[in-house]
Amino acid sequence: MLKILNNIKIVDLTSVVLGPYATQILADLGADVIKIEPPEGDIFRYVGPSRSNGMGAGFLNINKNKRSICLNLKRKEEYDSLIDHIKNADVFIHNMRPKAAERLGISHEHISAINSEIVYCAATGFGADGVYADKPAYDDIIQAESGIAWLAGAQNGRPQYVPTVLADKIAALFAAQSILAGIVHKLRTGEGSNIHVPMFECLASFLLSEHIAEKAFDPKNGKAGYTRMLSKNRRPFETSDSFITVMPYSGKHWKSLFELLGTQDSILSSLAMDDHERSKNIDRLYSHISGKFISRTTNDWIELLEQHDVPCGRTNTLDDLFTNPHLLSVQFFETYLHPSEGVVTTTRHPVSFIGSLQSENSPPPKLGAHNSDSKSSNEN
Repeated sequence: MLKILNNIKIVDLTSVVLGPYATQILADLGADVIKIEPPEGDIFRYVGPSRSNGMGAGFLNINKNKRSICLNLKRKEEYDSLIDHIKNADVFIHNMRPKAAERLGISHEHISAINSEIVYCAATGFGADGVYADKPAYDDIIQAESGIAWLAGAQNGRPQYVPTVLADKIAALFAAQSILAGIVHKLRTGEGSNIHVPMFECLASFLLSEHIAEKAFDPKNGKAGYTRMLSKNRRPFETSDSFITVMPYSGKHWKSLFELLGTQDSILSSLAMDDHERSKNIDRLYSHISGKFISRTTNDWIELLEQHDVPCGRTNTLDDLFTNPHLLSVQFFETYLHPSEGVVTTTRHPVSFIGSLQSENSPPPKLGAHNSDSKSSNEN
């Protein structure tokens, strides 16, 4: 754990992935994150595999360096305990829909009246001013609504979900950066912030970064979609023993690749060397090279492609990541002894702050593990 955000206190009333992943980033940077959980706990605790009930692998991986306080916010004295924490907090984040937050007494109006300097962050499915404001939102719903599911299935003509909680994690990145901006503003001016992080808008912005295409110039009649991304032949290519990713991006790359493959087609070479024509005809170019790699092993091809300065890479499985030579060389995986779960492997914070002070990580907490600490702190 880094010490970049030492003495920044975050009260975290979120669950599952979006909020916890965002606050995990901040906790890894040294913030004191107090995870407020209902009596039944964050439901993500119970998603397996696990060694004991309520300590699932996914929960363990995104709830390090946090404290857990269990509160039933429908009980006045326990709601008052939440408010006591908020009074001296720098940040408050929740992931409830606007009407639910209002009913529970955690709207921005409620919280800013208690702590005018609070960085308040609501992470929800849809923007509070829109017609979808109070619709429920889960990752699959946002993948579908945002166009991600359509895009994932564009090559086979049938929408499909990306097999990761993509919407939650992308929105979490927006939340973390927005909270950090709010903290900077607070430190400079003494003023709080009212931040709303809507998953739908975050995913639409993320997706349209490159896919806005013709819509940038003609929103009514233009067609969205980045041609290269939508090529049916943009995929890992089969080798004699597995698959390889080959990514000729510039004309220079294509020239080197054609020389390596022995391509003599002057028309294809001409298309590949012209930036505009290459973009228009990218599926034709990918189609030409798609069956060229079956004659050698992946290792052989990587050696040859690197010699010819053609960008390439292995097509790893998830399991392959745990033996990947680069990840091992940068000590990406960390193993520690959890007080109740035994030996656990996790991923470290991926960003390095060279020369910054660090301290030992604290293990993901059992439900309500820090309730006694909370009482002592509030009494003081």
